[in-house]
Amino acid sequence: MDTILTSIIGVCGTLFGTILGWILNSLSNKGKIYFSDIEINNRYMGLKEDGVSTGYIDNKNKATSYYFTVSLNSYNSSNNFMAIKNIRLEFYNGNKLTVSVVPKDDNTMRKSGVKVITDKASIYNIHPKTIMNYKFSYAFHKDITDIINATKINLIYQNERGKDRTIKLI
Repeated sequence: MDTILTSIIGVCGTLFGTILGWILNSLSNKGKIYFSDIEINNRYMGLKEDGVSTGYIDNKNKATSYYFTVSLNSYNSSNNFMAIKNIRLEFYNGNKLTVSVVPKDDNTMRKSGVKVITDKASIYNIHPKTIMNYKFSYAFHKDITDIINATKINLIYQNERGKDRTIKLI
């Protein structure tokens, strides 16, 4: 009788240990992406009467071009790789979406002769327990009145499950 009871206790302990290990492993694989150290830079450019650029100016009402940059860090708190994709910048006036664009990834900037080439933001795999820095930008050269008067700017991305996530920039 003691051997049967000992065997039953051993089997129950093994099953309990297996289930507990599975639950703890599942919990350690869960996690999310945290964003921090968000820096935003707005630059306005104007034109002289002869069409030559004045460079960067402070008065946004005299601007003919607008250059927006955002730098941020991401941290993956899970034990698995996580992805962010379909990144876009959205500019709002009140609750009305006025402009949605795919930003350029400044980390891919390279020179080809006198031309500077920057790739569009695409898919980023974030390593487990790792901090990564991203720099996104976009230059607007036409019809910038809705953009420079935006009351809200969001960075939108999709997680690996295809769900949209929002980072409020302004």
